[in-house]
Amino acid sequence: MIALDTEYSDVGVLYGFLDLSSDEFKQFWFDEKDKAIEYLSKKKDYLFIHWGGADKKLLKEELNCDARTLNMLYYVQTSLVAPISSAGLRDVYDTLCGHREDKLWEKSFYGIDGLYKLMLCNRILADPNNMSAREELAEANKVDILALKEIVEKLRRLPPPKRLHN
Repeated sequence: MIALDTEYSDVGVLYGFLDLSSDEFKQFWFDEKDKAIEYLSKKKDYLFIHWGGADKKLLKEELNCDARTLNMLYYVQTSLVAPISSAGLRDVYDTLCGHREDKLWEKSFYGIDGLYKLMLCNRILADPNNMSAREELAEANKVDILALKEIVEKLRRLPPPKRLHN
């Protein structure tokens, strides 16, 4: 399995991948699509997991990868019974994995929302040399992928539901 997260505006700006079997983490910017396509050509048989959004669409349309995907947000919305206030990545992460008290996570996971990431994407597209915006977006992308990984691992460790007998 590969955890996937993309940051995008009208087009993909940053594509992040974490191979859950090897912990190999890769990020590719919008101007590195050829490298991303080469990377993905070796991963066609993998299942790509993502958290809603346009990830599946961007994977297929921008990176020419027609791999199997699993939208974990949809799974959580339809199948997970847990005391959560929303199905947002942060709320599900906190419920299943516990709130992370870490400077990077506070800044790049809890302190950034989708609107702010969209603003960073637009800054980068307007000025591809804006290194502070690139660094901030790359950190947020990485932490989102790590959160997705931990959610998947936690769900995989849950015991199977007990069957009711007639």
